[in-house]
Amino acid sequence: MWLATHRKKSSILSGALLSATHPTVLAPFAAHEELLGQKIMPKFWNRTIALLETGAIATGIATGIILSATASHAVPKRSYPNHFTTPSGKIQCEYFDDQGLRCELTTGQDIRPLRRRPRDCQLDWGGGLTLSNGGKVEVLCAGDTIKLPRDRSNTLAYGRSWSRGDIRCVVQRTGLTCKNRRNQGFFLSTQRWYPIN
Repeated sequence: MWLATHRKKSSILSGALLSATHPTVLAPFAAHEELLGQKIMPKFWNRTIALLETGAIATGIATGIILSATASHAVPKRSYPNHFTTPSGKIQCEYFDDQGLRCELTTGQDIRPLRRRPRDCQLDWGGGLTLSNGGKVEVLCAGDTIKLPRDRSNTLAYGRSWSRGDIRCVVQRTGLTCKNRRNQGFFLSTQRWYPIN
């Protein structure tokens, strides 16, 4: 809003300066080149240039203020505390309070071995695993994904553990192991997976 008002004032000023320099306005001064010992035209143009430079400086200051305000109010990237990625970036998992844990391979391949798609799954089948809070492990059947860019997820270092609810995950170089407190869960890697009971 301020910038639009400033531009309006600048256009009014420019119009006034152009009107002032019109030949019909300057005609009365043509017969008298000197007034009080000074030439009118150079003095007039010096003032005109000064006004234009003042307007340019004001515009520059306003632009700098707007750009600074925009930069200081930049929207930060959203973080996902319930989401993690293995160091290789090949597995990502997210915990949901009402459902449990969901892990997916980010490589685009299906888990191995892959069970036959059940008739009640009409969505994508086999891209990962789920572990319910009750300890039930299932092959993923979903039409969406939990995959995130690496800079939006939390990297779980080798040998470190990650816990949410009753589920705890540990990542090793061989793969990812996730279990609940009753020791029910799964092992997952890009090469294979198996349930843990």
